[in-house]
Amino acid sequence: MSVRIAILFHENYRKYRRRNDYQIGLLADCWRDAGHEVTFLFGVRAFAPADVLVMHVDLSVVPDDYLEFARRYRIVINGGITDVRKSAFSRQLVRRGDGYDGPVIVKSNLNYAGIPERLLSRSRLAMAIDHVVSRVPAVRARRGLRFGTPADYRVYESVRDVPPDAFASAEIVVEQFLPEQENGLYCLRLFHCFGDRWTSVINRSTDRIIRAENKVSRAEIDPHPDVVALRKSLALDYGKIDYVVRDGRAVVFDVNKTPGHAGPAMPHTVERFRHLAAGLSSFLS
Repeated sequence: MSVRIAILFHENYRKYRRRNDYQIGLLADCWRDAGHEVTFLFGVRAFAPADVLVMHVDLSVVPDDYLEFARRYRIVINGGITDVRKSAFSRQLVRRGDGYDGPVIVKSNLNYAGIPERLLSRSRLAMAIDHVVSRVPAVRARRGLRFGTPADYRVYESVRDVPPDAFASAEIVVEQFLPEQENGLYCLRLFHCFGDRWTSVINRSTDRIIRAENKVSRAEIDPHPDVVALRKSLALDYGKIDYVVRDGRAVVFDVNKTPGHAGPAMPHTVERFRHLAAGLSSFLS
Protein backbone atom coordinates (compact mmCIF):
# COMPACT_ATOMS: atom_id res chain seq x y z
CA MET A 1 0.00 0.00 0.00
CA SER A 2 1.39 3.39 -1.03
CA VAL A 3 1.25 6.17 1.58
CA ARG A 4 2.05 9.87 1.66
CA ILE A 5 4.87 10.78 4.06
CA ALA A 6 5.65 14.35 5.11
CA ILE A 7 8.97 15.08 6.84
CA LEU A 8 8.97 18.28 8.90
CA PHE A 9 12.19 20.29 9.26
CA HIS A 10 12.74 23.64 10.96
CA GLU A 11 12.06 26.49 8.54
CA ASN A 12 15.68 27.71 8.56
CA TYR A 13 17.14 24.34 7.59
CA ARG A 14 16.23 24.75 3.94
CA LYS A 15 19.19 27.10 3.52
CA TYR A 16 21.60 25.62 6.06
CA ARG A 17 21.46 21.87 5.59
CA ARG A 18 21.04 19.32 2.82
CA ARG A 19 18.60 16.49 3.45
CA ASN A 20 21.42 13.96 2.98
CA ASP A 21 23.23 15.48 5.96
CA TYR A 22 20.72 13.36 7.84
CA GLN A 23 19.84 9.69 7.89
CA ILE A 24 16.24 10.67 7.16
CA GLY A 25 17.33 11.49 3.60
CA LEU A 26 18.42 7.88 3.06
CA LEU A 27 15.20 6.60 4.62
CA ALA A 28 13.22 8.87 2.28
CA ASP A 29 15.04 7.36 -0.71
CA CYS A 30 14.07 3.88 0.52
CA TRP A 31 10.43 4.89 0.91
CA ARG A 32 10.32 6.37 -2.58
CA ASP A 33 11.90 3.20 -3.98
CA ALA A 34 9.08 1.28 -2.26
CA GLY A 35 6.47 3.40 -4.05
CA HIS A 36 5.62 5.89 -1.32
CA GLU A 37 5.27 9.65 -1.83
CA VAL A 38 7.65 11.75 0.29
CA THR A 39 7.36 15.51 0.84
CA PHE A 40 9.81 17.73 2.75
CA LEU A 41 8.26 20.55 4.78
CA PHE A 42 10.31 23.49 6.07
CA GLY A 43 8.46 25.29 8.80
CA VAL A 44 4.79 25.31 9.73
CA ARG A 45 3.34 27.98 7.45
CA ALA A 46 2.06 25.58 4.80
CA PHE A 47 0.13 22.40 5.51
CA ALA A 48 0.67 19.44 3.16
CA PRO A 49 -1.80 16.54 3.34
CA ALA A 50 -0.10 13.28 4.30
CA ASP A 51 -0.86 9.95 5.91
CA VAL A 52 2.21 10.15 8.14
CA LEU A 53 4.25 13.06 9.51
CA VAL A 54 7.85 12.53 10.63
CA MET A 55 8.92 15.20 13.12
CA HIS A 56 12.50 16.07 12.16
CA VAL A 57 13.06 19.39 13.90
CA ASP A 58 16.79 19.35 14.66
CA LEU A 59 16.70 21.29 17.91
CA SER A 60 17.23 19.93 21.41
CA VAL A 61 13.80 21.27 22.44
CA VAL A 62 11.04 21.27 19.81
CA PRO A 63 9.20 24.64 19.61
CA ASP A 64 5.53 24.67 20.59
CA ASP A 65 4.32 25.86 17.18
CA TYR A 66 5.84 22.77 15.56
CA LEU A 67 4.12 20.51 18.08
CA GLU A 68 0.82 22.28 17.40
CA PHE A 69 1.30 21.88 13.64
CA ALA A 70 1.99 18.16 14.06
CA ARG A 71 -1.38 17.64 15.73
CA ARG A 72 -3.03 18.17 12.37
CA TYR A 73 -1.78 14.75 11.24
CA ARG A 74 -3.30 11.42 12.23
CA ILE A 75 0.03 9.58 12.54
CA VAL A 76 3.06 11.46 13.89
CA ILE A 77 6.44 9.78 14.21
CA ASN A 78 8.53 11.24 17.06
CA GLY A 79 5.65 13.42 18.14
CA GLY A 80 6.13 12.40 21.75
CA ILE A 81 9.81 13.22 22.22
CA THR A 82 10.27 16.96 22.56
CA ASP A 83 13.41 17.38 24.69
CA VAL A 84 16.74 15.58 24.14
CA ARG A 85 18.93 17.78 26.31
CA LYS A 86 21.26 15.60 28.36
CA SER A 87 19.77 16.98 31.55
CA ALA A 88 16.47 15.38 30.48
CA PHE A 89 17.73 11.78 30.62
CA SER A 90 21.26 11.56 32.07
CA ARG A 91 21.59 9.59 35.32
CA GLN A 92 25.25 10.49 35.84
CA LEU A 93 25.06 14.26 36.22
CA VAL A 94 27.49 15.83 38.68
CA ARG A 95 26.52 18.97 40.54
CA ARG A 96 28.66 21.28 42.61
CA GLY A 97 28.93 20.07 46.18
CA ASP A 98 27.36 16.64 45.70
CA GLY A 99 30.49 14.87 46.97
CA TYR A 100 31.53 13.12 43.74
CA ASP A 101 35.26 13.49 43.06
CA GLY A 102 36.07 10.96 40.33
CA PRO A 103 36.85 11.60 36.65
CA VAL A 104 34.25 13.71 34.83
CA ILE A 105 33.44 14.78 31.30
CA VAL A 106 32.24 18.30 30.52
CA LYS A 107 29.98 18.60 27.49
CA SER A 108 27.16 20.58 25.95
CA ASN A 109 23.71 20.02 27.42
CA LEU A 110 22.37 20.44 23.89
CA ASN A 111 22.36 17.83 21.15
CA TYR A 112 25.48 17.73 18.94
CA ALA A 113 27.29 20.45 20.93
CA GLY A 114 24.49 22.92 20.22
CA ILE A 115 25.42 23.25 16.54
CA PRO A 116 21.77 23.08 15.35
CA GLU A 117 20.81 25.95 17.65
CA ARG A 118 23.77 28.05 16.51
CA LEU A 119 22.90 27.43 12.88
CA LEU A 120 19.62 29.22 13.43
CA SER A 121 21.32 32.41 14.53
CA ARG A 122 24.74 32.42 12.91
CA SER A 123 26.25 31.81 9.47
CA ARG A 124 28.40 28.79 8.71
CA LEU A 125 31.40 31.08 8.16
CA ALA A 126 31.01 32.72 11.58
CA MET A 127 30.71 29.30 13.20
CA ALA A 128 33.82 28.01 11.40
CA ILE A 129 35.87 31.03 12.47
CA ASP A 130 34.66 30.70 16.05
CA HIS A 131 35.57 27.00 16.09
CA VAL A 132 39.11 27.67 14.81
CA VAL A 133 39.95 30.54 17.13
CA SER A 134 38.48 28.72 20.13
CA ARG A 135 41.27 26.15 19.74
CA VAL A 136 43.93 28.80 20.39
CA PRO A 137 44.85 28.35 24.09
CA ALA A 138 44.88 32.09 24.90
CA VAL A 139 41.47 32.59 23.29
CA ARG A 140 40.07 29.51 24.98
CA ALA A 141 41.23 30.77 28.37
CA ARG A 142 39.44 34.09 27.82
CA ARG A 143 36.23 32.53 26.53
CA GLY A 144 35.96 29.73 29.04
CA LEU A 145 34.20 26.53 28.04
CA ARG A 146 32.99 26.60 24.44
CA PHE A 147 32.24 23.56 22.27
CA GLY A 148 32.53 23.84 18.51
CA THR A 149 31.73 20.14 18.03
CA PRO A 150 31.43 17.08 20.31
CA ALA A 151 35.14 16.51 19.68
CA ASP A 152 35.75 19.49 21.99
CA TYR A 153 34.19 17.80 25.02
CA ARG A 154 36.76 17.55 27.81
CA VAL A 155 37.62 14.91 30.38
CA TYR A 156 39.01 15.91 33.78
CA GLU A 157 40.57 13.50 36.25
CA SER A 158 38.79 15.18 39.15
CA VAL A 159 35.80 17.42 39.56
CA ARG A 160 38.17 19.80 41.36
CA ASP A 161 39.85 20.49 38.00
CA VAL A 162 36.63 21.54 36.26
CA PRO A 163 36.41 25.28 35.47
CA PRO A 164 33.79 26.99 37.67
CA ASP A 165 31.77 28.21 34.67
CA ALA A 166 30.89 24.60 33.84
CA PHE A 167 28.50 24.62 36.80
CA ALA A 168 27.14 28.08 36.08
CA SER A 169 25.60 27.54 32.65
CA ALA A 170 22.42 25.66 31.76
CA GLU A 171 24.02 24.91 28.37
CA ILE A 172 26.82 22.83 29.94
CA VAL A 173 26.61 19.58 31.89
CA VAL A 174 29.20 17.77 33.98
CA GLU A 175 28.85 13.99 34.05
CA GLN A 176 30.69 11.17 35.72
CA PHE A 177 33.17 9.83 33.18
CA LEU A 178 32.23 6.15 32.96
CA PRO A 179 34.00 4.56 30.00
CA GLU A 180 33.61 0.98 28.86
CA GLN A 181 36.91 -0.71 28.01
CA GLU A 182 37.74 -3.97 26.30
CA ASN A 183 41.27 -5.26 25.63
CA GLY A 184 42.74 -1.80 26.08
CA LEU A 185 40.22 -0.11 23.77
CA TYR A 186 37.38 2.25 24.64
CA CYS A 187 33.91 1.15 23.54
CA LEU A 188 30.75 2.95 22.48
CA ARG A 189 27.46 1.23 21.67
CA LEU A 190 25.02 2.72 19.16
CA PHE A 191 21.36 1.75 18.95
CA HIS A 192 19.36 2.98 15.92
CA CYS A 193 15.62 2.47 15.64
CA PHE A 194 12.65 3.20 13.43
CA GLY A 195 9.34 1.74 14.53
CA ASP A 196 9.76 -1.97 15.19
CA ARG A 197 13.11 -2.16 13.34
CA TRP A 198 16.52 -1.53 14.88
CA THR A 199 20.25 -1.94 14.38
CA SER A 200 22.84 -2.14 17.14
CA VAL A 201 26.63 -1.96 16.95
CA ILE A 202 29.66 -1.43 19.16
CA ASN A 203 32.54 0.80 18.07
CA ARG A 204 36.00 0.54 19.60
CA SER A 205 38.76 3.15 19.64
CA THR A 206 42.06 4.05 21.27
CA ASP A 207 40.52 7.48 21.95
CA ARG A 208 38.34 7.78 25.01
CA ILE A 209 35.93 10.12 23.21
CA ILE A 210 34.84 7.88 20.33
CA ARG A 211 33.73 9.28 16.98
CA ALA A 212 33.10 7.68 13.61
CA GLU A 213 36.47 8.84 12.30
CA ASN A 214 38.59 7.42 15.13
CA LYS A 215 37.04 3.96 15.57
CA VAL A 216 39.34 0.98 14.95
CA SER A 217 36.67 -1.73 14.89
CA ARG A 218 32.92 -2.18 14.64
CA ALA A 219 30.70 -5.17 15.34
CA GLU A 220 27.00 -5.94 15.52
CA ILE A 221 25.59 -6.63 18.98
CA ASP A 222 22.24 -7.03 20.70
CA PRO A 223 20.93 -3.85 22.36
CA HIS A 224 20.99 -3.69 26.14
CA PRO A 225 17.53 -4.07 27.72
CA ASP A 226 17.99 -0.78 29.60
CA VAL A 227 18.29 1.07 26.28
CA VAL A 228 15.23 -0.63 24.84
CA ALA A 229 13.30 0.43 27.94
CA LEU A 230 14.63 4.01 27.77
CA ARG A 231 13.66 4.27 24.11
CA LYS A 232 10.09 3.32 25.07
CA SER A 233 9.91 5.70 28.03
CA LEU A 234 11.15 8.63 25.91
CA ALA A 235 8.70 7.81 23.07
CA LEU A 236 11.61 7.70 20.64
CA ASP A 237 9.96 6.31 17.50
CA TYR A 238 13.02 7.09 15.38
CA GLY A 239 16.56 7.96 16.36
CA LYS A 240 19.79 6.88 17.98
CA ILE A 241 21.01 6.22 21.51
CA ASP A 242 24.73 6.18 22.40
CA TYR A 243 25.72 4.31 25.53
CA VAL A 244 28.19 2.03 27.29
CA VAL A 245 27.69 -0.88 29.68
CA ARG A 246 29.13 -0.68 33.17
CA ASP A 247 28.56 -3.28 35.89
CA GLY A 248 25.77 -4.81 33.85
CA ARG A 249 23.76 -1.61 33.34
CA ALA A 250 23.58 0.80 30.43
CA VAL A 251 25.02 4.28 30.90
CA VAL A 252 23.44 6.55 28.26
CA PHE A 253 25.52 9.38 26.81
CA ASP A 254 23.32 10.77 24.06
CA VAL A 255 19.80 10.55 22.64
CA ASN A 256 19.36 11.89 19.11
CA LYS A 257 15.99 12.16 17.35
CA THR A 258 17.51 13.56 14.10
CA PRO A 259 20.66 11.46 13.53
CA GLY A 260 23.07 12.74 10.93
CA HIS A 261 24.84 11.03 8.06
CA ALA A 262 28.25 11.82 6.59
CA GLY A 263 29.78 10.65 3.34
CA PRO A 264 28.40 8.61 0.45
CA ALA A 265 25.96 5.78 1.02
CA MET A 266 27.86 2.51 0.69
CA PRO A 267 26.05 -0.73 -0.30
CA HIS A 268 26.00 -2.04 3.29
CA THR A 269 24.71 1.34 4.48
CA VAL A 270 21.86 1.27 1.97
CA GLU A 271 20.90 -2.22 3.10
CA ARG A 272 20.87 -1.09 6.73
CA PHE A 273 18.57 1.80 5.93
CA ARG A 274 16.24 -0.39 3.90
CA HIS A 275 15.90 -2.50 7.00
CA LEU A 276 15.08 0.54 9.17
CA ALA A 277 12.78 2.07 6.57
CA ALA A 278 10.62 -1.06 6.67
CA GLY A 279 9.70 -0.03 10.22
CA LEU A 280 7.26 2.42 8.65
CA SER A 281 4.69 -0.38 8.40
CA SER A 282 4.54 -0.67 12.21
CA PHE A 283 2.91 2.78 12.37
CA LEU A 284 0.32 1.95 9.72
CA SER A 285 -1.24 -1.18 11.16
